[in-house]
Amino acid sequence: MPGFSKSAKGMRSSEIRRLMALAADPSIISFSGGMPANSLFPIDILDEIYKSLSLQVKQIAMQYGPTAGYPPLVGSLKDYLRSKGLPLEGQDVIITTGAQQAINILSKVFIDPGDMIVTENPSFIGALAAFMSYEARLAAAPLDNEGIVISELKKILDANPARIKMVYLNPFFQNPAV
Repeated sequence: MPGFSKSAKGMRSSEIRRLMALAADPSIISFSGGMPANSLFPIDILDEIYKSLSLQVKQIAMQYGPTAGYPPLVGSLKDYLRSKGLPLEGQDVIITTGAQQAINILSKVFIDPGDMIVTENPSFIGALAAFMSYEARLAAAPLDNEGIVISELKKILDANPARIKMVYLNPFFQNPAV
């Protein structure tokens, strides 16, 4: 049997997986996973919308779709971005299932083993896990009430000018918040 890759050997249980397991416990009200209470979902409205759809639309909704995203949504997004003056000629748009997938794709495309990524501390655990899965080295600058502490970020940048590949920041609503 072939041996596992170096990447697979370095895999560990995800912190997000542990948070979600805790959040599934009905006796716990968890604010850690960004999961709203089930009672807040608009089930009646979704039922109404679903019942109003044709059989053909329901069948299409159950089928696999293009990996880049639902074509009408991609087209609408491109039109919107063009209306904001963003040049899209020769570019493409990919719809992801959320931030975690987008961060993983960007990590796969841009991070080589040993690249340094500067993050906030604390930072989104899903992003940290994605960076580490591609063997990035992390350097973290603390947060205060205004966001990342700029003087600490500058120290990291000045100490590692040629080695830093990326700076990962949350512009607001840090996860987890300070």
